[in-house]
Amino acid sequence: VSKTWEAGFRGRFNQVFKGHIQWNAGYFNTINHNDILFQSTGNGNSAGFFDNVGKTQRQGVELGLASTFFDRWRMSANYTFIDARYLTGFTVQSANHPNAAANGDMTVTKGNHIPSIPQHIVKFSTDVDVLDEWTIGMNVMFNGEQFLRGDEANEDTPLAAYAVVNLSTEYRFNEHVT
Repeated sequence: VSKTWEAGFRGRFNQVFKGHIQWNAGYFNTINHNDILFQSTGNGNSAGFFDNVGKTQRQGVELGLASTFFDRWRMSANYTFIDARYLTGFTVQSANHPNAAANGDMTVTKGNHIPSIPQHIVKFSTDVDVLDEWTIGMNVMFNGEQFLRGDEANEDTPLAAYAVVNLSTEYRFNEHVT
């Protein structure tokens, strides 16, 4: 069972670039009761079982800016801070973790970070219509460091932060073929 609430605002900077810059800000909070976690029991990625682990929480802030210039150039930037934690301690099976007990057990304490959820995410995108039919663009996504799945006890060094850059182009021959 998830209990979620969000609050946010959005608007325009009317005095900057004739109001072409939009902004948004929000806060979110989700608490999962009897959250379900996959517990690994063997060497294969899919060897294991699902188990209820008590309460977890994901809360954070989202901030964003977006704009269109000259009706041809679009850009946006977004930042998200996520605090994802276990609110209940439990014992997890982590057969492949080097610090696990002989039987594969590890103790997860209240307050440990939930693996695979980075605290910081930054996204930037831009594209421009070179011609009415042709658009080129790019986007960049930055993920902050995060613990790996299987390290629910947060005992290993987290995966380092990284960024992914995508380039794109699109030519529209007509309304049916791109």
